[in-house]
Amino acid sequence: MTRAAARPNCLTVASARGVERVPLCDILAVVGADDYVELRLRKGRRLLHAARLDRLEAELPSVFLRVHRSVIANLAHARGFEREDGRNRLLMDEGLPLPISRSRVSAVRDALDDRAVVEPAST
Repeated sequence: MTRAAARPNCLTVASARGVERVPLCDILAVVGADDYVELRLRKGRRLLHAARLDRLEAELPSVFLRVHRSVIANLAHARGFEREDGRNRLLMDEGLPLPISRSRVSAVRDALDDRAVVEPAST
């Protein structure tokens, strides 16, 4: 991942289609896939990017949180979380829920609580 100097709120992504600038606000989640990551974007779009999850975790802003060993979620798009069949899942504005590791549940809960304090209540 590299950030475009003129567009600090974007990722410059090398994908099968070439090089593309992806606004951070359009990223719902980053899912690890060996030496690649799948960027899950708004409106159902997905991009495969040649980067490692650990490196992206260190470079993304704090609104992105590692919720599972293979998933980083953009909490700006999270609606909450649920427990179903003994598994915790993060509910997103769009798409399927994301898995939450048992070891990361309290961090996710705290981050969602902190976000609720910062964001104004919707009317």
